[in-house]
Amino acid sequence: MERSTHSQPQWYLYSRELLRLRQLKIWRVARLQGQARSVSIGRQLRFLSGQLWYDAHTPNLEETAHVGFLRFPSKDLMTTAGFNGLTIAAFESRMAAEIIRLIEHHGGVPLVTPALREIPLDDNSSALKFGVQLTTERVDLLILLTGIGTTALFDLLKTRYPWPSIVEVLKQTALVARGPKPVTALKALGLQPTLTVPEPNTWIDLISTLDEYRPVKGLRVAVQEYGASNPDLLEALKQRGAEVFQVPIYRWALPEDLGLLRQALNNIIDGKVSVLLITNAAQVDHVMQVLEKDGKVEPFRAALKKMVVASIGPTASERLRHHEWPIDLEPSHPKMGILVKEASEQVHRLLEAKRELLLP
Repeated sequence: MERSTHSQPQWYLYSRELLRLRQLKIWRVARLQGQARSVSIGRQLRFLSGQLWYDAHTPNLEETAHVGFLRFPSKDLMTTAGFNGLTIAAFESRMAAEIIRLIEHHGGVPLVTPALREIPLDDNSSALKFGVQLTTERVDLLILLTGIGTTALFDLLKTRYPWPSIVEVLKQTALVARGPKPVTALKALGLQPTLTVPEPNTWIDLISTLDEYRPVKGLRVAVQEYGASNPDLLEALKQRGAEVFQVPIYRWALPEDLGLLRQALNNIIDGKVSVLLITNAAQVDHVMQVLEKDGKVEPFRAALKKMVVASIGPTASERLRHHEWPIDLEPSHPKMGILVKEASEQVHRLLEAKRELLLP
C-alpha cells in the first residue's frame, strides 16, 4: 500500500456531514511527518468556521482497507486488547469528554449521554448564613464533600468578605475533606485540610474518621453539599450530638432535553450496549425517574442482566442496590480512569459468566 510522502503536517477539514460517520466506526488518514496514521473520527471534535477539525491521535501501523481518505481498522486491530469495539454507555455530564476519551483509548465505542444537569441555587441564603456564622460566631467543623462545591462556596464568600479575614477565622475551624478533590480545591486556595477521609470516601468512612479525631457532641458542624443531601451522614452527625447545618451550593436536575437520554436507554433495552459505567450515585436516581415515567423499568432491569454494570464505588453501588440494578464490578480505586481501565480488562470474562448464568 502506498505511503504518504508529505514532509510537512497536513490536516483534512471535513464538512458537518462527516459527523454522522462517527457511529459507523470509519477511520480517516491524517498525514503527519511522512507517515500515514489512522485516527478515530470520534476524537476531539472542534468546530472551526462551520467545519470539523479532527485532531490526529493513536498511530495505527497495521495495514488498513483504504476507502478514499477514509480507512477501516484492520481485523487485527479490532480484535486486540480492551473493549474490542463493544459499545460502552455512561451517564456522565461534567466529565463527559474525559470518559469518552478513556473509553476510546481502551477500544470501546462510547455512548455517553448526561443524566444530570447542575443548576446554581437562585437563593444562596444558606451559604451566606454560613458566612455570617463563620465570621461572627463559631463553626467547629466544616465538612467539604466535593471539590467543585468547595471552590464555589469560597468563591461566594469572597464576594462578601475579604479573603484574609476568611483565612483567619478558618484557623479556628477543622476542615474535613472527603477525598482528594476537596483537598485539591483547598490547596488551590492556599488552605490545608485538617482531616482527609480515606478511600473509598463514603459517608461511613467520613464518620469513622471523625470518631477517631474527636467527639462531635456539642460541636457546630457545617456540611457543604453539592447536588443532593446525604441524609445518612446528617443523621449520623446528629446522633453523635453535633449541631448540624447544611450549606447547599448547587442542585442536580434532569437534562432539559431528555431525547438523547431516552435513546441511550432504549439502546440498552434493545441489547445494543455491552457495558454500563456508573460514575455518580445521582445518575441512577435520575435514570430511574425517566424509566418510571416511560414505564420501562422492568425491561431495563432485564437488559442489565445481560450486560456488565460497573460502579465507580460504594456510594454509587448503594444506589444501584436500592434500585435493584446488578453490580458486576467496582474498581480497585474509585477513580474514573481506573474504572474504565479495569472494566476493559474484565469485560469479556464477566460477559461470558453472565451468559452462562442465563443458559437454561
